[in-house]
Formats: sequence, C-alpha cells, structure tokens
Amino acid sequence: MAVTTAVDWAELLLPDRIATGLRQPPDALLVYQRLRWTPAEPGDLHCRAGVAWERSHGLEVERGLWTDAAIDDTVVADATLVVRHPGRADTLGTPALPAPPVVPTTIVDDQLVVTENEVRAFVARAGSTYSATTTMTAAHRRGFAGLLVPGTLLLIAAAGRAAREPRGSVEAWFHGPVPAGAVLTRHRSDDGTTDALFLAGRARPSVLLRTGRA
Repeated sequence: MAVTTAVDWAELLLPDRIATGLRQPPDALLVYQRLRWTPAEPGDLHCRAGVAWERSHGLEVERGLWTDAAIDDTVVADATLVVRHPGRADTLGTPALPAPPVVPTTIVDDQLVVTENEVRAFVARAGSTYSATTTMTAAHRRGFAGLLVPGTLLLIAAAGRAAREPRGSVEAWFHGPVPAGAVLTRHRSDDGTTDALFLAGRARPSVLLRTGRA
C-alpha cells in the first residue's frame, strides 16, 4: 500500500514511532506541527527523527523535533513538531517556532467534530502518549470531562480535503485543548489558506491551520 496523503504521513512520521528514545512524557502538549509530503512506496522509505532544539519556556521544557522520510538521498516527506512539558530544559540548537498567521474572521459553513471513536482509533494506530487522549481516567484526573483530541489527529481532520491530496503541506498552531465530540466553528481567510477553529464561547481559536503546496 502506497503512502500518499497527509493522513498516512502524519502517523508514519511521529518521532516516537521512529526512535523510541524520543517518546514524550504523558503530560507533553503539542503546540505546533508542520507536515510536508509527496507520494512514495513504503518499501523504499528510510525514516529518521531527532531533536532539533530545546529551551526553557517558563517552568516548562519546549522542544523542537524533526522527522523525515527519504528514498535513497531524496527526502519525500518531513515533519516538525514542537512540544512542551514541565521540567528543566537543556539549551541546545536554535529555537524555531514560527509565528502564527493572522486569525481570519470570516465564518464558513464547515464545522468540525472529532468523535471519541476517532480518537480511540487514532491512539490505537499511532500510539499517542498524552494521557488525556488515551483513557477517561487520565482525562478526568487532568480536569477534563472526556477524552481530548490528539493534536496530530486534529491537524489531519482540520485540513480536510487538503490532507487527502497526493502532495502538499499543512501546519497547525494549537492554543487550547479540544474535547472529543466538541463542535468547532471554522473561520477562513479570503485566500483560503488559513483556518481558525473555535470552540463555542471562546474568543481565542483552539487551532490555527495553514495549508499550501509542498
């Protein structure tokens, strides 16, 4: 089976699936993710992952992770993830967390809901480590009424049609937790490249998403 879309690549290029030493703590939050991809046959792929940089962010560690997939010496897909979790950071590399785009204001008739069943299926396939996405007990312990949607699943779901294209790029800035089953209202920029997803009653978007060509 060919790896062809963002859905395939997002799961294949999770850092801890490539290198077990990059498994994040169960309280690590994904705050940014970028994914770029082109078609390739899985048997030809060689995947790599590593830490690009690390710094302190208040009382937390902020870490930039990279992954890529190559055929021979040609990179055909790559991902960047930025995570935060409590702890003391080592200072290494050059921090690179892109500034988010301007929040669009035009509401479009394209609401988004990610169900608990979708969350459970993604966690089973991808091995999400953030505890509030894996069990109700852990979610309740962290103060949430139900399971949260993993950031990577939210990126895929929010990208919609763009995530099913054979090549492309998508990046997301995550500003707040999204419970499974919650309705997200979508705002879209005039050029159609930037979306903001809002939970009901919130003035700040939970997710900012930008799509483009690889």
